[in-house]
Amino acid sequence: MVSRTTVLVYIALVLALLAGGILLLWDGLKSPPYAEGEVPRLIDIMQKMEIHSEKLYHAVRDDDWKLAARHLEEFESTASRVFGQGIMYEKVDVSAVMEALVPHEVSNLSQALEHQDKEEFLRYYRFMIEDCNSCHTSTRQLKVVQEPPAGRRASGRRR
Repeated sequence: MVSRTTVLVYIALVLALLAGGILLLWDGLKSPPYAEGEVPRLIDIMQKMEIHSEKLYHAVRDDDWKLAARHLEEFESTASRVFGQGIMYEKVDVSAVMEALVPHEVSNLSQALEHQDKEEFLRYYRFMIEDCNSCHTSTRQLKVVQEPPAGRRASGRRR
């Protein structure tokens, strides 16, 4: 049996690795303007998507289907800010990739929420995470690995 200390050390290590990957992305990822005077960076969009993805996961785990639907809408709204923007990274059109994948993933997750089916949700959530990681691999962001949250609010970020 694994001790609680070992689990906590593992979680801290995973979070440290994720933070390191985010810092690698942080430098020089400016996107074209979305609105006059506003220049969000790709890392800012990705962080918001990660936060809503985690909140979505925890809402479903807690059987709060209404809250889950709200976070899925926020996830989609955040992702859609990248669509059609021509954001390139490592010769990959991140905007086009996200525009091709996100609506399909959101549709599948939305269907699972409508059915209030945790197993269906988890299956589609894992597919979404796999797509995220495939894009990270294609853009050489190998240290940025997404996975379903472990435990309760494991990221430690303010919600």
